[in-house]
Amino acid sequence: MDRPARFALGFASTGHGLCHASKLVLNVSLAVAAADLGVGLVRMSLALTAFNLAMGVCSLPAGLLADRLGTSRVLLAFLWMLAGGALLCATASGFAAFVAAHTLLGAAAGLYHPPGMALISHTAGREGMGPALGLHGVAGSLGIALMPLLVAFGWRRAYLVLALVSVVAAIAGHVLVRRALLPGVEPPPPATADRLLARRDLLLFLAVMSLNGFMLDGFNAIFPEVLRTRGEPSTSLDTLILALGGVGQYLGGLLARGGRQGPRYVALAALQPLLFLGTALALRGGLSPAIVLGFSSFAFLNYGLQPMENRLLAAYTTTARRSAAYAVKFLIALVVGAFAPPLVVATAERWGAPASFGVLCVFGTLCAACAWGFGRAAHRVALAGAVPPPAPS
Repeated sequence: MDRPARFALGFASTGHGLCHASKLVLNVSLAVAAADLGVGLVRMSLALTAFNLAMGVCSLPAGLLADRLGTSRVLLAFLWMLAGGALLCATASGFAAFVAAHTLLGAAAGLYHPPGMALISHTAGREGMGPALGLHGVAGSLGIALMPLLVAFGWRRAYLVLALVSVVAAIAGHVLVRRALLPGVEPPPPATADRLLARRDLLLFLAVMSLNGFMLDGFNAIFPEVLRTRGEPSTSLDTLILALGGVGQYLGGLLARGGRQGPRYVALAALQPLLFLGTALALRGGLSPAIVLGFSSFAFLNYGLQPMENRLLAAYTTTARRSAAYAVKFLIALVVGAFAPPLVVATAERWGAPASFGVLCVFGTLCAACAWGFGRAAHRVALAGAVPPPAPS
């Protein structure tokens, strides 16, 4: 990887960590923030829904703007907007003000993924893209894993730190662009792809990614509270479980190399409903070690699938429209995932935590079925012969 590619990966990875950190602050402080703002858990979870909806809706214009204006410019706008949203969350005086600020924070987070992923895919090269996406994913997971430790000092302080770090990253980004160490406006890359899927099969792949996002949003909304109600040392366990997601991201990036990405992705996606089923049974039986193992295994697996699916999406879309392809992915996944937190939290309050993981198991089964259909389509395309890829530009 050359020097510009390393700078691009470092800048994008910093943004990725901040993006995911912004999403997880409320997840790990849901009960405390609800008590501070005088609302119940289900009502407070609507702030998570507002964040995800805003993040999803803003993903599409982010991708279109990145293709038109350049990825670095959109990423700088993301950092400044994230800083403003985090500051407003930290200073919100009531529930309505917090929801408005959290929605703005979600809109800011929506600006990250399409240009961030496209910047890496344009600069890392075909062979280096898998490992680069894995390292990029590790940075996102690091931002997630540090949140429980930071929130332990107060959820408002966590938002203030997020705002401060975003400002520093934005200033650093402007310096890098000014010194031509980051691309400002990238020339349109050649319209090439490793191979092309039929539209219906690409939609099936988008369904798999959306269901993966739904399960992750539901899991992140419920597992910290389950640990807390069971009297576990939640802050340290939250951090450990989410850190294992980072390990999964890195290994997933390594698995994204080579020619058998599709079958690996399908096989790993099929394991998720089994993990949810085992976790639900462990919760019903009160088996604490098995519960923690189930949580850790799902985080490791689901986060590990992300660099694999991002590499596959790059392989099945032309480089000229890659930002837009990532935008569509995150738009659909985040809008679908926005309904997961209130669903699983309400299910847990009414029927208990095992029932909420039973719901996630149902969605995991649907995801596995869609993954199987996508795997068959990808196999047909592979048998027909891939389009010879050009030399990396």
